[in-house]
Amino acid sequence: MIIQFIISINDWVYSLTMEFWEYQINKAHENIALSKKLFDDEKFGLSAFHAQQGLEMAIKAFCYRKKIDEIFESEKSLKTHLPSAVLIEKYFRYIIDLDNQFDRRSRGEELEEQVNKVISILEKLKSILDGLKYHKKMNQVWKYSLKIKDDSKVQKALEEIQQMQSNIPLNFFDNFIETYRSELVETINKKKYIKEQQRVQKAIDKAKKTTSDLGFSKNFVNSFLDITSNQWKSEIKSFVITHGAIRSFDIVMGEDGLFSNLYGITNKKTQNSFVSPRWLAWIGLISPSILLSFPHEQIGRYPVMIDNKMSEDWYKEKKNELLLIIEDCAFGIKRIKEMIY
Repeated sequence: MIIQFIISINDWVYSLTMEFWEYQINKAHENIALSKKLFDDEKFGLSAFHAQQGLEMAIKAFCYRKKIDEIFESEKSLKTHLPSAVLIEKYFRYIIDLDNQFDRRSRGEELEEQVNKVISILEKLKSILDGLKYHKKMNQVWKYSLKIKDDSKVQKALEEIQQMQSNIPLNFFDNFIETYRSELVETINKKKYIKEQQRVQKAIDKAKKTTSDLGFSKNFVNSFLDITSNQWKSEIKSFVITHGAIRSFDIVMGEDGLFSNLYGITNKKTQNSFVSPRWLAWIGLISPSILLSFPHEQIGRYPVMIDNKMSEDWYKEKKNELLLIIEDCAFGIKRIKEMIY
């Protein structure tokens, strides 16, 4: 009893030293843990609700940490129950405006084409978000998330978004990394001083260790830095196919990812020209999951009749699909946490 009291006091003291975004992230993890427990207890609706809440809290943590609230017209923007609207409608517009300050020509036409495809996905998602205030459309998104098919325009739009999303990653990886590689190799070749060359070699050695730990070949980094070699492309392609687009983007482009050690040796101008498409890709990959989890915030808590069957009965019948949603929300929290740091 005394030990539990001491632990609770320690937790309370720690909570006073936490920033608000840290508190939100902790609550996100608590909600996912509760969601999994409720799933095991066959309380499927509440399980779905807490999974959605966890992801929502992670997004709010991200917005507070990045001070995104400062670009909003209203202080109420982050109090919304639809933070994906914040992420899509506000932040990605902010990134595009920021991106216009840099020389986009340095990235090449092919990468710009991929960036525009990501923007197209976000535009389509926004059009669906705008309609979710109507219960009928909310139910259609909910059904789609559990793979309950119908012929509605909403489901057809979601299907189109999913196809667009699946077609982007390999081309985006290819064009993004190819363009970045050209800039990187050019930067390395300009390093003439011994201290600069030592810093480059240290970054390369770290990159080799990272790639080796991830299962890439010993020659991967050398191939990447050899402008005449294409060996690295086949390895990247296999990696994306094996691990999936979202996880690959974490591992390859995350803060502690494949190229993070090399990224720091490029100049500020080069870094800036790649910041915006990287963030847009993050948002493009995360947003569909956020949208599909959103209806569970309402329907998970308050059972309703959908297609002549109670939603709780649908959850039980589609529990395998629900488990995928919970796992996707859990991984979404992980992705967002990595974005924060």
